[in-house]
Amino acid sequence: MKNATVIILYLMTPFFIGSTVLAQGKVAELDQLVQQYFETGQFTGNVLVAQHGKVLFEKSVGLANREWEIPHSMGGKFIIGSLSKQFIGALTLVLQQEDKLKVTDKIKDHLPEFPNQDIASRVSIRQLLSCSSGLPHYGAWEDFMEKRDRLPYTREELLELFRQVELEFEPGAQHGYSSLGYLILGFILENAGGADLGTLLREKIFEPSGMHDTSLDDQISILPRRVSAYRYNYQKARYDNANYRDPSTTFSAGGILSTARDLLKWDRVLEGNELLTEASKEQLFSAVHANYAYGWRTAMPRRTDSLSVHWHAGQVTGYLSMMARLPEEGYCIILLSNIRDMAYLDMTNQILNVLYDLPVERPRHSLLKRLLKEIVDKNADAAEQLYFSLKANELEAYSFSEVELIILGIELNSEGMHEQAVAMLELNRREYPDSGYLLDNLYFLGINYEALGKKQEAMRCFEEALDLDPENERVRARAEALKN
Repeated sequence: MKNATVIILYLMTPFFIGSTVLAQGKVAELDQLVQQYFETGQFTGNVLVAQHGKVLFEKSVGLANREWEIPHSMGGKFIIGSLSKQFIGALTLVLQQEDKLKVTDKIKDHLPEFPNQDIASRVSIRQLLSCSSGLPHYGAWEDFMEKRDRLPYTREELLELFRQVELEFEPGAQHGYSSLGYLILGFILENAGGADLGTLLREKIFEPSGMHDTSLDDQISILPRRVSAYRYNYQKARYDNANYRDPSTTFSAGGILSTARDLLKWDRVLEGNELLTEASKEQLFSAVHANYAYGWRTAMPRRTDSLSVHWHAGQVTGYLSMMARLPEEGYCIILLSNIRDMAYLDMTNQILNVLYDLPVERPRHSLLKRLLKEIVDKNADAAEQLYFSLKANELEAYSFSEVELIILGIELNSEGMHEQAVAMLELNRREYPDSGYLLDNLYFLGINYEALGKKQEAMRCFEEALDLDPENERVRARAEALKN
């Protein structure tokens, strides 16, 4: 296709692990795989696969700007969301190497203005980095992700939001993913480093790494090759421009903008010792709790083999990023997309399967989006009829699973389409009566019945869910609230 770019590196001998060039057949298989993810609506953006810094394969698919129909190119700049966390981890370790802080220091040691002194005296930098601080995620701030993240915040205003935040567990006791902790880290680094975060990242990380197309985003500067972001509108079954999110709210938790090739330069830096010492890299990649290190995860989901993979993903309004490194073989896989709901884990795993001569599962069309379009164009009854038609005639072409129908029900609920949500969740219950996700299905089914004013039906769903898990506090609280 004219909007696809493929670099093919030929090798006349068969592919072998440890080679820095892929056999022609492997490149063709990766090309076909990425193209299939694009054609089934599972991915749009840039893909890069390298080994020890040498590009084995890269490909761009889809549009960087849908309104102008500008195709993606490998120089496109994407906001990388929580992939930014690894750079915050590295910057922290660089400042530690410069004796400007220690990861054992507490928040109060470098951020005396933090408004919650109990948290400041109990939580360490290491716990912020490893998401073991006990701090919650964005949900602790009321209406933040729904409304308030669009607003610009000063440093003082963001810090003030922490005044009423409560820890969810004792610091250091367990893992609890928290972007709030990484926002605090940004302020700590500014104080300890004596400059704003953007300057510190540029001078201590990006410039030494040769990453000239990477920066802390501000949404104001005109940047060549900035990729536009989109979201799937579940109410209208189409893609729209992504909602705006002010960069003051992503900041050190997810506000870096980069390219696939710059991220590959970063991979090379992590192989060497010029920026980070071996001791610092050991801290960066050593899991503390639940396979989470300093902005890196150390176990790849959905794999049953023994591959050692360091990875992290980023999802921020309209953008998705994925970076996976295999330190033993030197492989690096980078995915950047301008649509958030892409199949990044499945895609990364299938790329790994190609590299390691393992069976590859081909992507399928989204059943969720196909049924949603039928609901929007016609009604829920027509969508149910289409479901059975596709199941009878195109079973292998679509991703039939209970997860698809549950997510469809959740998305319909979030758009206020409660009757349609009930129809899809009831269909799911009939189709998968023994599903491991039955409790979730019943819970969301009850929520939608409740929204329709059908309290008896809602209570029946909650009671059935409690029969499955009597200790489930989420369901129990909803049922008790309904009784009152």
